[in-house]
Amino acid sequence: MTDATAFDIETPSIDDGTPLPSLGKVRMGNGAATLRKRLSGRDIENIRKAKGLDAEAISTQLNKRDVDGRLRVVAPTDRGLVMIFAHLHVAGASTIERARVSEVIRKNWPQFNSNDLKAAQNLAECEIDAARRSAARKDTETNVIDLNGFDELCAYPSRERRRRVA
Repeated sequence: MTDATAFDIETPSIDDGTPLPSLGKVRMGNGAATLRKRLSGRDIENIRKAKGLDAEAISTQLNKRDVDGRLRVVAPTDRGLVMIFAHLHVAGASTIERARVSEVIRKNWPQFNSNDLKAAQNLAECEIDAARRSAARKDTETNVIDLNGFDELCAYPSRERRRRVA
């Protein structure tokens, strides 16, 4: 686990033109797919690199208040919301822990409904799982788009033919 200070939902998103990485075959809900379209490639890369944070650290961060009891944390952006659930997914948070964090979000920012939170959670899980699959396949010979460059894809059939003949 990392320190709670590594959790940052307030950093603005910057779209630098990075393309969205491939997900492969996943079961993603319509809400998550719509949410993914609103994020930049850089956002998705950052989500895939999320570090594990426990639910208590996230809840503490989301509940920061000043001496007058006013909330000191701004409402999470789309990226921030997905990042919260990515941190939880990487940490292996239970369903109960995710529900507690969702409740904190709904209590502090009523504009988020349960569908928004489910979409963010689904997207986070899909992206983290896709990143894990991609890392597992990195050392294997493959012709999957987005894992190899154009030259490797063009050379793949001839390598396969030589390997089968040998």
